[in-house]
Amino acid sequence: MVLGPIFRVEMVGAARRRRYFFLRVAFAALILCVLWMCVASAYSYRSQRELSISEQAMIATTFFVSFMWVQMIGILAVAPAMAVGTIATERERRTIEYLFATDLSNLEIVVGKTIARLLLVGQLLLVSLPILFLFRLLGGIPADLLVASFLIAGSTALAVTALSVCVSVWSKRSKDATIRVYVVLAALLFIPWVLNALGAFYLSNEWWWYDYAEPAFDAVDAVNPLVLMIRYMSNIWAAGAGFDFGPALRMAAGHVGLALVLLTLATLAVRRVHLRELSRGERQKRRLFKRSPRWRPRIGDQPMIWKEAFAGTAKTRLGIIGWLAMIAIVTTVMGFILYWFWYALTHDVPRQFTELLYGMSAFIGSGLLLMAAARSASLITVEKERDTWVSLLSTPLSGGEIIGGKLVGNLYSLRYGIALLLFSWSLGCVFDLRYAFVTGAMFGTLMLLLTFITALGLTFSARSSTSLRAMGLTLLVTLVLGGVYMMCCCPIAVAGGHGPHSDELFEIGLAPCLPFLLMAPAMMFAESNDVRHFLTGYVFGMIGYSIALAVLLAYLVQGFEEIAGRGQLPEWRGGRREG
Repeated sequence: MVLGPIFRVEMVGAARRRRYFFLRVAFAALILCVLWMCVASAYSYRSQRELSISEQAMIATTFFVSFMWVQMIGILAVAPAMAVGTIATERERRTIEYLFATDLSNLEIVVGKTIARLLLVGQLLLVSLPILFLFRLLGGIPADLLVASFLIAGSTALAVTALSVCVSVWSKRSKDATIRVYVVLAALLFIPWVLNALGAFYLSNEWWWYDYAEPAFDAVDAVNPLVLMIRYMSNIWAAGAGFDFGPALRMAAGHVGLALVLLTLATLAVRRVHLRELSRGERQKRRLFKRSPRWRPRIGDQPMIWKEAFAGTAKTRLGIIGWLAMIAIVTTVMGFILYWFWYALTHDVPRQFTELLYGMSAFIGSGLLLMAAARSASLITVEKERDTWVSLLSTPLSGGEIIGGKLVGNLYSLRYGIALLLFSWSLGCVFDLRYAFVTGAMFGTLMLLLTFITALGLTFSARSSTSLRAMGLTLLVTLVLGGVYMMCCCPIAVAGGHGPHSDELFEIGLAPCLPFLLMAPAMMFAESNDVRHFLTGYVFGMIGYSIALAVLLAYLVQGFEEIAGRGQLPEWRGGRREG
């Protein structure tokens, strides 16, 4: 029986975890907040308090489009975190051998865990159903659009869950699996979309593009939910008019087929991959030609920094698929930047390139912040899960040395992404040497935000029992600071009307937004006439995050002994009494 004891254990364990309940409550509150924003926006531009039938229908349509996007973003953000620990956590806790020792088959293990996690994601979709009945009060939405939106959301949840489980099978640690699946998702969702759009614009006259490349990219875009929603379901002025249900059905069929393939691979490989990992050490001992050790600097006076930056156990392992996805993302971004640099240089349009730079700064910088959050959230919990935390606490290292080493090591792991941004910013200096000051400001902003996110992840990691829990909390706070909080701030600002201080309140409201801060210096340079509209929010944001960083570091360093449960260090260190 496929839905056997594994499924029952997973569902009972999920029912006892409060975080899933709070996640559903937060998701429902976010959807209600979006509804409030739509209604408040409609009333703020009217003198009377009654809406016509057409205006009510427009509110319903606007809410539906917003709800559809919030639901999809929620699935893409939450489903991997829920499903990626199915097998990786069992391997990390060394309990997967107990599963293999039972009479359970690979199919029962993989499918039981997958369906249990898929039901958890499905509960998020069901939370929104009562709210959708409010459509009946606002004019309603065509039934085919509602069915199509839930069909797209459900099939996307199935495909993402299957991908997460498949990645989890090939991952030894849950943190590696989490980063892998998000990197692969980013590559699958955005790279074909961007390449198809650029090719259709610049290569439409080439025969090889028309015969081979365009059909391949169209086939990939056909199963991309973001592309489908933009093309067929995001027109608020003609919602439901001439809607074609065929693309949604084809996309759902593609997702089901992809999920079946991924689950089949996971079922066939779950036992073989684990046994191969166990025997890898013996095979390496029998090799005639062994791999030479990688160069590493001397440990020196900072052993904790050396451990976090250069020791193999502290590094994130993306695997072959993860590295291929990362290379594809970097290649696409670099090709895009270099093309527009060449275009601006040959056509003498430097303004277009500077505008591109602040958009790419927000995009790449936000990705680095998410990677910093995911990695830093496991830096302390992984020590506990690998039974090395007590050994680390037994050393004479102080709390400041341990926290500082993990913080510097996390920033060092992002060096290639930081170098990519520095290279992109340096291209702007070719057009105007004053852009060097902008580059310095953006680099300082990026390092401040990366350090803050790392300190935030370390705080959650120190207070959490598992890496997945710490990672989920850190990513949630990062996403809220990345702009989700504006779902709550915008309705308040809109409901407040257009008073004399509305612009100042809007500028201050932008201060916590991480993407805004990343691109604010470049925006102020490109839009030199409107600097005052960005300067207030940027200054308040930098001051606020500097204070928050100082508070987090003081909490981690000064309270480390209490957080770690370690008594005060002895007066001697290294066999000699200090002072």
